[in-house]
Amino acid sequence: MRTKFLTVASIFALFAVGFLISVAYFTFRNTISQIIVTPNPGVAVSSPTPTPDPLAPYGVLLLGLRGDNSKGGFLSDTMILGVVNPRVKHVSLISIPRDLWVPLPINNPKVDHYKINHAYAIGIDDRNYPNKPTEYTGLAGGGILAKHVVQEIFGIPVRYFVSLDFEGFKKSIDILGGVDVNVSKPFEDPYFPITGKETDTCGFSEDDVKALTATLSGEILEHSFMCRYEALKFDRGVVHMDGETALKFARSRHALQDGSDFSRSNRQKEIMLAVKNKVLQIGFVPKAIPFIQSLAGDLRTDMPLDAMKTFASQINDYKTYTVSSIALTTDNVLTETYSADRQYILIPKSGIDDWTSIQEYVKTQLTSQEAQPTTAPNQTQ
Repeated sequence: MRTKFLTVASIFALFAVGFLISVAYFTFRNTISQIIVTPNPGVAVSSPTPTPDPLAPYGVLLLGLRGDNSKGGFLSDTMILGVVNPRVKHVSLISIPRDLWVPLPINNPKVDHYKINHAYAIGIDDRNYPNKPTEYTGLAGGGILAKHVVQEIFGIPVRYFVSLDFEGFKKSIDILGGVDVNVSKPFEDPYFPITGKETDTCGFSEDDVKALTATLSGEILEHSFMCRYEALKFDRGVVHMDGETALKFARSRHALQDGSDFSRSNRQKEIMLAVKNKVLQIGFVPKAIPFIQSLAGDLRTDMPLDAMKTFASQINDYKTYTVSSIALTTDNVLTETYSADRQYILIPKSGIDDWTSIQEYVKTQLTSQEAQPTTAPNQTQ
């Protein structure tokens, strides 16, 4: 049976999904029961110990994944930590590079190193990782393991995780009637993969395929089969996107002008801001129930129902929150290198597993942004 999980689209800035689920809770409780992940019995890990300061900053981890049962279907395609500061009514979106090299406690008590985008996939895979601590098992295990490592890196309490798969992403955008995204950097990507054509021979004979495979490798070989790809082009400025277009915009990674993972993270945040603006503009309550119904098989979160009620009761307050972003790159706190088995990875400039430089940088950025927020509540970026 296919299992689906959520991506970044579910909580699109200012925790739109938290609000939407909250509203739906009061009118459609049966659907909510299909969405919420019930933590493992006897394991008190679904939410951290409540802070004595109700206005203290906290994190919500947003995860986007393909969500199918193919190889790599549950690797996190997108990881963003939303840091909420209720005291100053500000949200900072921290893009987490997928290639960040991190220790994961999956062979108790020993830790092994993986790219951070493996955390979710390992957490939900109990068969291949039987020696994990109990809290990282079951349906909630992936999100909880991802929360654990992100909290270690940033030193920020991560209260909830929210995950959504690509189908859920597209549905959520289409339910909204599309979104207007302010594309800050134009780009063209001639190699966006077409789903279902991954093994298409593009008219080559069996002998031709064997010859190509024998002489070429990697991307050069893959790009020899052009029928497997479509060309994308996005111009600078405000572009109206449906769910399919928004997903392509967010996932493109072979852009000639803007193809790095760091640039891709920036595009994902542009979509999140567009969704936030759309939700605040259109009076979303009438669409809340169909929205939640559409995501019933795609959404996973450990946000408890009482927290959802709180979101619903404070929605007018959330409309006043401002949003800014923080990117971890090789220009500030990261260094490119290779693992012992020759994987391309990113590590802190302060050294492997030394998160001091990242925590100090993020703390400085948060302080600056919260003092002078960069995004007005109803402004599209």
